[in-house]
Amino acid sequence: MPAFNYAAALQAADPEIIDIMAEPFLAALPQYIQDIETAATELRHGDLRRHAHTLKGLAGNFGAEPIVSISHTIEELGKQEQSAEAQPLLGTLKNELREFITVLSASA
Repeated sequence: MPAFNYAAALQAADPEIIDIMAEPFLAALPQYIQDIETAATELRHGDLRRHAHTLKGLAGNFGAEPIVSISHTIEELGKQEQSAEAQPLLGTLKNELREFITVLSASA
């Protein structure tokens, strides 16, 4: 599967949203990831659902579809009280976030 073009997604996104949200999103991202990891590890289903939902919504503002999709899957696992099943997705989520951060940081 080809890599997602985050640069193209950002070009298609609302530039005002990017100007307003990029820096706060980048600053808060480590905490979002930590919260998702902790909730998955500790099987805190409601927290996992909530944190993944938040990340999904924020990533959607930037057109970061792979992150939105993975976050949605993790959110659903939290809803179904299957938080342990989210563990394998965390590595994929982090990889996508690394790529996205590189592109977003360059445009912020």
